[in-house]
Amino acid sequence: PLLPPRPVVVIVEDTESFDNRVLSDLLLALSDAGDALPVCVLLGVATSASMMHGIIPAAVAARLRVESFRLWSPRAIMTAVQERVLLDPGFVPAPSNASLETLVTRFAEHDFSLSAARRAMHLLALDHFMTRELSSMAMCMTAASLAAAKTTTTTEEEEEGENKENDAHSARDGIDAKEDASI
Repeated sequence: PLLPPRPVVVIVEDTESFDNRVLSDLLLALSDAGDALPVCVLLGVATSASMMHGIIPAAVAARLRVESFRLWSPRAIMTAVQERVLLDPGFVPAPSNASLETLVTRFAEHDFSLSAARRAMHLLALDHFMTRELSSMAMCMTAASLAAAKTTTTTEEEEEGENKENDAHSARDGIDAKEDASI
């Protein structure tokens, strides 16, 4: 039996800032293609789902099967990222207090946008590596030391294996020599 085709998923982030005519045309085109290929459109809305009535004309909305759902709030996600990633002692490079303040400020200034926080994180990383030239070497040295540790461990294991083989050969040679002497 043939399985039904999986839907194509189209994600439109920040739907409020999307051009209304372009969005309507996109939804109409996808609705027409839906007979041949199932399509799922996710519209990212930061305010409320009811505002979609003002963006999408009634003729377009009538062709859609609309479902609404909520994700975690951006503030909760940002808090989780801060606690589980940025403040983790194993996170390298560890962000400074000024970096964390910049990140939180950008997040708040851009209507709690996770995209703005991600861009700020990229800029902070770029700033870190551009203003502290040797910091990029530290990352290379860390990678090199891990590779060297693996190589050293592998070499030591190989040497131990060779020593065991040599000991086994020596023991066999000693037994052979005793047998030769007894003959």
